[in-house]
Amino acid sequence: VFGVWMALFWLLGLGAHHAVRAAVPEGTEIPVAASMAVALGVSVAAFVVALWWGTRRGLPWHELRAQLGLTPLRPADVLWGVVTYAMAIPMLAAGLLMAFMLSLLAGEGAPQPGHPIQEIIAGAAAGELLLALLLAAVMAPITEEGLFRGACYRSLRDTLGRGAPFVGARCATLASSFVFAAIHPQGWTFIPVLGALAVAFCVAREWTGSVNPGIVAHAINNFVMVMINVALMR
Repeated sequence: VFGVWMALFWLLGLGAHHAVRAAVPEGTEIPVAASMAVALGVSVAAFVVALWWGTRRGLPWHELRAQLGLTPLRPADVLWGVVTYAMAIPMLAAGLLMAFMLSLLAGEGAPQPGHPIQEIIAGAAAGELLLALLLAAVMAPITEEGLFRGACYRSLRDTLGRGAPFVGARCATLASSFVFAAIHPQGWTFIPVLGALAVAFCVAREWTGSVNPGIVAHAINNFVMVMINVALMR
């Protein structure tokens, strides 16, 4: 499921970009709203097809959903999500310190995180900003938690933890968190920062048996980051 999602997300994104680029007159910038709408569509399509693939491999939907931790949302999940985000803050601080040290060792000075959404926010109208929030604080947390802490973490935990669940959970946490951090566009020096967040989400998955607290914490983090960028850039 995780592999199908990764492949589809990349291929559909690449295809959609070329399709939109071909539809826009040469020399004209792609409208921000169109770009975000396409990104949202690609995210939803890749997620749905990946879950469908899981059911085609012999798992009934209710069993697949249970294994991925996609449980019905409960009020306690929101509370656990807030607790998870609070737990992640000191881990984020440690990750930022590591990122700073890596940047200095690489001779790059202070780390400068970069993300395509920052360029969008800088000149976005109200409707475009709402789309950015929908993509960053709603769709990204659902898909990334469902696939990284749901499919990837669960698979690694079961595979690496045969006979030693304690070891499997920790190895799966480190491996899935590294992959999660590495595929983001902020750069290699920010892997410790994003990895710290991912570790907190994995811990919440272990605590509760659900990805819902991670989704809530992930949504809080992305919403805060978008709002900070809005305050600084507009």
